[in-house]
Amino acid sequence: MVELGDHTKLMNIMIGLCYKVPKWPNPFLQKNYVISKIELKIHQSNPDIIITNKKKNHSIIFECKSSDNLKESQMAKYDKIRNNPILLIQSGKVPITHKDQFIVDPVYSSFKDLSKNELISKYNMLCIYVKKGINCKIDSLILTRGVFRNTHVNKIFPIDTSKDEPPYRLYPFDENDKELFTIEILNQLQKFAYKQQSFKIPQLLEGCHSLWKFIDDNKKFERKANGILHDLQRSKLKGYLSQDKVSGEWSVIIKPNVRSFQAFQKKCKQVIKELDFKSYQDTLENQD
Repeated sequence: MVELGDHTKLMNIMIGLCYKVPKWPNPFLQKNYVISKIELKIHQSNPDIIITNKKKNHSIIFECKSSDNLKESQMAKYDKIRNNPILLIQSGKVPITHKDQFIVDPVYSSFKDLSKNELISKYNMLCIYVKKGINCKIDSLILTRGVFRNTHVNKIFPIDTSKDEPPYRLYPFDENDKELFTIEILNQLQKFAYKQQSFKIPQLLEGCHSLWKFIDDNKKFERKANGILHDLQRSKLKGYLSQDKVSGEWSVIIKPNVRSFQAFQKKCKQVIKELDFKSYQDTLENQD
């Protein structure tokens, strides 16, 4: 089974706090925060997640960090947005009621406690420590540094998640999870093949990624998907994929009968099996 990267796991955990999913708490949603954008692309920075309480004129930026290797240039940009939130409003991607009262709190979330980090202290950033438990569980989420300027949010913490299930399928992959990305594309290709339907990349990704409608920087996902399709066309699915050079549309080339579809389906499942095995082997090598 292909393992999610730590960054994608953190994305799922934080998104789940403001999205209705089974067996996972959503205290931010209960405080009327909803997702504004994921993978936001603006001139000042590229936040992982932005959630907003429109009535409170308050947005929270979640920056998910899989390591303690933090960049001062990025943190300085978040500090600039916090001190001048009009920059976020000007992007036109965050709905607010009163721009003069709008406030933004950037937060760093990590499986490590970043509260003592020198840069975190220098820029006075908020930190959420995602404490791991046993058997892939998450024990709790702890606000280890700073306070939210909407004081009602501070009462959420600590969040006990020891009996809950992390929603790791909510945000199924990011652009760096190549094996998972490829598997989802292979699953969608089978659906297009069954319908004898051609498609463009955005249409493919809408089926691949359950939160596609929230992703702002979709061009980097489209570039990655295009690269994966060309790789499959040259190797694992050679003879099955074709792209129209004028329209950019892709098609699965099979005869319109059950036997041809089943042969293509079998080929896709074989490639998925190989990707799962490769990921398992990589995991074993990393444990040595």
